[in-house]
Amino acid sequence: MTNDLPAFDELNNIRSSLAPLVSEAVADAANGRRIDRRRFEDIIFELLTMGYVYGIEVAGLDLETDLPVRRERMLEVAEAPTKGENFAERTNNRIAEAEEALTTEPPDTVAQRLTDQLATIAETETHRVINTGSLDGAGEYTREHPEATVYKTWFTAGDERVRDTHDYLEGATVPLDARFYTYDGDSALRPGGFMFAENNVNCRCILRYTKN
Repeated sequence: MTNDLPAFDELNNIRSSLAPLVSEAVADAANGRRIDRRRFEDIIFELLTMGYVYGIEVAGLDLETDLPVRRERMLEVAEAPTKGENFAERTNNRIAEAEEALTTEPPDTVAQRLTDQLATIAETETHRVINTGSLDGAGEYTREHPEATVYKTWFTAGDERVRDTHDYLEGATVPLDARFYTYDGDSALRPGGFMFAENNVNCRCILRYTKN
């Protein structure tokens, strides 16, 4: 079922896209210039908004309908904080740490670490937004079709990187408004929505939908 999703290459290529930009910015910072935080905020923000639209498309594909993208909701989801920080604050904090690290570490080391950190922020937050968007889309469908019952199914990426708590949920199907429960006592309405941070960071799981 997961193989028929449209490609989201922007997310798949985010690390390779960020690497040269970060290296250039860190090299400039090593020579006394500040890193342009807004540049990297904008890159990640664009990815998040695209991810929300992608999530709506996933739900529409599964439920065989066209679903609207509500801009205000999209922006709210993209900018929502997780554990007290939104994506922009996380981005700014990692860049500030990188600039400080340049006083004691070589630029190549700092650039590699910052690339990894920004890519992790982008990937983690985008998957959160994708799954929130798909839930929003499925919720829109139920409001437009109150006679229908919609279910959501958890799918992992299916590789060796999948953590045990998520592998435990592979194929689990629950009603749209229900939570998924893991064996470690955590729960979530969607991937990226757990209480424990270790169950959210680098999550690549998605939801798919069925109706009757």
